Amino acid sequence: MKDRTVLLWLFFLLSNPVLSCRSVNDRDRILYINSYHEGYPSSDDIRIGIMETLSGSNVALEIFYMDTKRYHLGKNVTGMLEVSPLRECIQVLKRQNPDICHLAVLSENTNSERSNTELLDTLYRNLGFEVEYRAVDDFDQWKTAFKEISASADIIYLPTNGAIRNWDRKDAISFVMKHTRVPTITTDDFMMDYAVFGMTKVASQQGEWAAATTLDILGGAQPSSIPYTRNSRFRTFLNRKLAGRIGFDLYESPPGGITEIQ
Repeated sequence: MKDRTVLLWLFFLLSNPVLSCRSVNDRDRILYINSYHEGYPSSDDIRIGIMETLSGSNVALEIFYMDTKRYHLGKNVTGMLEVSPLRECIQVLKRQNPDICHLAVLSENTNSERSNTELLDTLYRNLGFEVEYRAVDDFDQWKTAFKEISASADIIYLPTNGAIRNWDRKDAISFVMKHTRVPTITTDDFMMDYAVFGMTKVASQQGEWAAATTLDILGGAQPSSIPYTRNSRFRTFLNRKLAGRIGFDLYESPPGGITEIQ
């Protein structure tokens, strides 16, 4: 088998993994470069999708974690664009209450979240919202900001907590149970302990696509011949306890049903 190296870039806003493929001694080897760390939920799901798809194939998988969450294109490429269902999530609430108009975003104070603010501001305003942003460094700041914006916002969006220092999951669950006043939403399943409603991507779909595409390239396909694509599978979540606290329920049944967090 001819020795060769192929780079497959997957354009995911969240985890930005890279797969490098090399044929050595008649056995294909794949290096998976993950921008984050083991234990970060969405990138873990991508890794699982890769491993399950490659299971049974004659390849050796190696994984390298860049750990960029915690410590701060060429011609022949292809990729999958990772799209979170934020628009769809907000639109569900807008259909239930057309009068809502004030959205607050509470997230970590990181470069990636500041970039997301710039990218998503137009989306919020096109959906008819005035937007308030709060970026915090630690858990105490997060709790203070949560109480403050709850007094004025119609919806609170909680993107992530990965870089918020001193985060205490048990304390956070107790805190939101006491202080939630309006619908809180998220697009990451690991934030559903603290949000009323969420719609999330199925991260394993990206891993499945990455692994299957890599095998196609190892089989002789040119990356440039493989069309760019985007993720298409989503899950809907409802935190039943938090929803009950504010009298929130869904008036519509989303495709695939609802996963309830008790």
